[in-house]
Amino acid sequence: MAYQIQIPRTCLYCGKVFIAQKTVTKYCSHKCNQRHYKVLKRQEKIQQTLEDDKRTATEPTTLPSTKSIGSREYLSVADACELYGISRFTVYRLIDSGKIAAGKIGRRTIIPRSEFTKLFS
Repeated sequence: MAYQIQIPRTCLYCGKVFIAQKTVTKYCSHKCNQRHYKVLKRQEKIQQTLEDDKRTATEPTTLPSTKSIGSREYLSVADACELYGISRFTVYRLIDSGKIAAGKIGRRTIIPRSEFTKLFS
């Protein structure tokens, strides 16, 4: 025993009055539903971006921690680049030319800190 109810509603997207057959209907058509969904998603994305901008503006920018690198006896190539402000290519060039002695553990290149102190003194 199915019955149809007719409820006059206003579309949330276009504002047109339509006859809904269910109590949960919000839009006059599927097209209005899709368009309103896109508008809502676009607004959410903009809101998220604004919140991220506020968050990054209020957080103090922190520089990479050189304290933990500064206390190590052996440095990786990336640590040496960060600590001395030189490029990775420069570090490898110094190793290849023999100005810095480095060892390899597996695929990782390790450089003693004393090699850099000898190079700069």
